[in-house]
Amino acid sequence: MYAGLKYGATEGEAFAKTTIDFAQMVFEEALECGSEVKVCEWPSPIPLSKSVRALPFPQDIFPRRVVDFANTVAKSINCPIDYIAIPIISIAGAAIGAARSLGIKPEVSD
Repeated sequence: MYAGLKYGATEGEAFAKTTIDFAQMVFEEALECGSEVKVCEWPSPIPLSKSVRALPFPQDIFPRRVVDFANTVAKSINCPIDYIAIPIISIAGAAIGAARSLGIKPEVSD
């Protein structure tokens, strides 16, 4: 049953209610039904003045020539190397394609 209709509101009026009012109606209806309702508090947001730093991209996963290429491109368009390296990983996967595959072999027992 639509929670707003239970409180005598028409469907249009119930949709016009704010999200908080609707959430309160659903919460009250759940309590009436005997449901356990747990209210979780959200953590405080990080102020925009504080920035969270990401870990540096692990450049040692690529051969030296690929790292040099990625660094050159990143410097030329003034962006982090991550923005260049992630597509390189995708392109390498597409280039390899079905040429290589992994499989699980049954264990050989003597």
